[in-house]
Amino acid sequence: MNTPNLYRIRHLLIHHTEQEKQAWLITAGIIAAITFIPAAIMLILIGINIPGIVNEVTDGNALNSWTGIYFLVGTIFASRIFRSLHNPGTAWQTLMIPASTLEKWLAAWIISVPVYTLAFTLLALVIGTLQNLLSLLIIGESFPLSTPFGQGFWFTTLLYIFVTGIYLWGSIRFKSLHFIKTSILLAAGYLSLVVMAGLVLFVVYQISGPEQVVETGQKISGFFMTIGLEESVRLLRIWVSMLFTTLSGLVLWRSYVRLTKAEVA
Repeated sequence: MNTPNLYRIRHLLIHHTEQEKQAWLITAGIIAAITFIPAAIMLILIGINIPGIVNEVTDGNALNSWTGIYFLVGTIFASRIFRSLHNPGTAWQTLMIPASTLEKWLAAWIISVPVYTLAFTLLALVIGTLQNLLSLLIIGESFPLSTPFGQGFWFTTLLYIFVTGIYLWGSIRFKSLHFIKTSILLAAGYLSLVVMAGLVLFVVYQISGPEQVVETGQKISGFFMTIGLEESVRLLRIWVSMLFTTLSGLVLWRSYVRLTKAEVA
């Protein structure tokens, strides 16, 4: 069973869906409540002409809220996906599934990223449509349709793939409190990078002197000013996307290797 089999992967997806069906439905209900109810209240306030409310509704906060919910819920589900592997009473069920390690890993990733992203987007569109209909009923105008993704759709998804890979690894690596432990590890890694970058900057500053550091900074800013703001943003997105693609590949490969070891152990 070294070659992935679509039939077995499909059954694994069904298995994960059945396993998490109740949690998915409850979460969908909570998301609908925390996004639809505040919007309905704001629409009512707009309808009775409360000053300043219109600007609050249309200033882009809805997009930020959707993106935050998308990341939070997705990483929590990703951190739960292999939890049965660490329970002596259920580990045998995971190990005895007639599928290869690669197929189990692929199914976990598919349901954590593309399936979840599609389901979340559809849920957001349904809620946004209901908000729009409610707006037409209350104030007679179309309400700005809230969706989880704006112009940075691909960058947001790429960042989510990277973060999800870490939480998938954490769900395999840690025996309990997968989400919390992985979040702590992720935060520690981020802080370590910040400290290291600061130390490198400090060392360069001490060796080269402030004049050289300022000159280098001016050259970098001059380069971006020469090519223009729009082109600078495009280049930065390409570089960052390439970085996250490389890191995502490494993290996902490590999660697969860890799953292989966990099944052997």
